[in-house]
Amino acid sequence: MELGAKGVVELELVSSGERWGRGPDHDIHSSEKARVDSPAWHLVQALHTLVSADGNEPAIPGFADKARPLSAGEKQMIAVAAKRLDETTDKKSFGVKRWLRDVNYQESLEMLMSRPTVNTRVWLVDTRGRGKTILPHGRCENRPAPCP
Repeated sequence: MELGAKGVVELELVSSGERWGRGPDHDIHSSEKARVDSPAWHLVQALHTLVSADGNEPAIPGFADKARPLSAGEKQMIAVAAKRLDETTDKKSFGVKRWLRDVNYQESLEMLMSRPTVNTRVWLVDTRGRGKTILPHGRCENRPAPCP
């Protein structure tokens, strides 16, 4: 079933304490957060503005203005597909027990086909590539470009 395509915009956001002059210009111990601004937390707060509080609705003004509701014919095609497809297999392949907002399978397929989304993958990078208790400065050195 193909009713269109969702586009993808990829970008890299770097929150650098060095650039904005309030965070550290190198990694420091995390206890210093008590007195030093954190580029990582500023980035998290910026990401939070992209979606609703529950993370499920785009909050970018105008983002979904051109998205149109499904037509009756498209809803009918999805209803037919929902009967032909296997919900249990889909849930198992995604590792989920229920759909967003506990909607039924057909509604989940309608959402898939019609709803614009904002999603992200977040990497807070320790420039040496190992976990430790730090307040990261935000630069991505000694890493493959772009930041992973």
